Amino acid sequence: MSDIKQLVAGFRQFHEDYFRGEQGLYAALSQGQNPSTLVIACSDSRVDPAIVMNAKPGDLFVVRNVANLVPPYEKGGGYHGVSAALEFGVCSLNVENIIVMGHKHCGGIKVLTEGMPEGIDGEFIKPWVSIAKPAMERVKQLANKQDKTAFLCDCEREAIKVSLENLRKKKTEKKPSFALLAILRRTRPILSFSIELRTRVRSSFSALRA
Repeated sequence: MSDIKQLVAGFRQFHEDYFRGEQGLYAALSQGQNPSTLVIACSDSRVDPAIVMNAKPGDLFVVRNVANLVPPYEKGGGYHGVSAALEFGVCSLNVENIIVMGHKHCGGIKVLTEGMPEGIDGEFIKPWVSIAKPAMERVKQLANKQDKTAFLCDCEREAIKVSLENLRKKKTEKKPSFALLAILRRTRPILSFSIELRTRVRSSFSALRA
């Protein structure tokens, strides 16, 4: 765990060890960004898309939220942070790929399957993770006396599929991008991730204009 002093020291070290050595890269990025790929990832502190994919600054346009979910297309009230990011990435940055990056031991999916920990209301978390409820229902239909860990893992996988389905349903003014499905699994006792499945699908996105 890092405290504030460690983070400040890390920022200074970044300037000394990395920023100064990549002046050309950052000079180019100061003129604008041109990422080829948009990543929808979980907010989980253990799963950083740039580190997992060994990406440099400017490579990825990243959207992170609890349980790496894409909500269904909808108009009207509310604040649509994920949809706004998709609109910007596809319609303004012209990204070519979208990756939905899931991971094992996801706290958001655990809330979906087991409920909130005692003493926490979950006013915002519960309705958000309910986006993945169809995933849980599918797993329940297919499950054959699974243990809790296997059930949770299958729900994590199916939740990625739900997000891809919601991406496909978004209308578009720009014709299709591709979506990449990345399912990450733990391969050692410590957290270690690898891309397990890659599916290329034609997807469409919307300018989300009222």
